[in-house]
Amino acid sequence: VYLNERTLQDRIQTIIRNSFPDAFCIAGLKPGEAAPLEGINRVKEITSLIPVLASTGIKASNVMSQLSIADGAIIGSAFKKDGNLWNPVDPSRVKEIMAIVKKIRNKY
Repeated sequence: VYLNERTLQDRIQTIIRNSFPDAFCIAGLKPGEAAPLEGINRVKEITSLIPVLASTGIKASNVMSQLSIADGAIIGSAFKKDGNLWNPVDPSRVKEIMAIVKKIRNKY
């Protein structure tokens, strides 16, 4: 449970004033779990001047929905062999995800 009783908007504004972030990274509840779309959207509504990144659980099956809201994404284990962070990069996984990202980019 978050111990601070301030609203999300108040917390974000405090971070902006005190830390001057380059971006906000929104994560799922545990490693490998995608960031909740409503969480990404809420942060974007509060601060339109700072990019909001989806930072966990991005994979081929959800990259389109995540990037439909987030300004960008941090992708790690989805690019690795068998989706395991400690394995080497699997070029076919990178190509699969990046083909979807290119489709999204071409819409804009």
